[in-house]
Amino acid sequence: MPATAPDLDILGDQVTIHPSGYTESHVQDGRLEERNLVEHMARFRDAPLDFLREISLHVSGTGWRAYEDIMGQPIFYPGFTEGMKIAVVSNPMLQRKIEELAERRLGVEQQHGLLKLQDSAYTSKRAQRKHAIEQSLQEVAEKLTDGMICKFESKNFIRGAYYLCTQLLTRAYHQGADCLPRDPESLNLRADRP
Repeated sequence: MPATAPDLDILGDQVTIHPSGYTESHVQDGRLEERNLVEHMARFRDAPLDFLREISLHVSGTGWRAYEDIMGQPIFYPGFTEGMKIAVVSNPMLQRKIEELAERRLGVEQQHGLLKLQDSAYTSKRAQRKHAIEQSLQEVAEKLTDGMICKFESKNFIRGAYYLCTQLLTRAYHQGADCLPRDPESLNLRADRP
């Protein structure tokens, strides 16, 4: 049986390593006690300097926030954005759609008399016009793709995004955004499903 990775317990700057499969139960008076996840997070209203210090630790990349020795799939490396853009724009489905749109536009231009079948150079003019339309559509696709892809070219951006997501998710969870199966409200919702 292969060895499994240990479980980590991260609270603020304190990291505790537990054996794999470790479950800590906080039982008090026969009830399962909940742990406040945002207890170690600084709040601006309570301690503005601590809050700003915490943000500066994330932005500057101090300690485990540095994004230097990552685990899992790397999402930051030079050329990531350009590689994603090339992969999207060179997609065969997108290229077929560009060609289809160019053909439709040529049909409209032919109906309006801009391209005449009786013209001796009809095929060459049509080919040139189709190429021009496809180039224009390709540029539009590249511009839209560039605007849609998140730029992972900056470690500061990644650290900031991580901090924002951590704060939002932890605070939402702490406010009771989770739905436990034993809650009557969630049981009623499940009972209404077919």
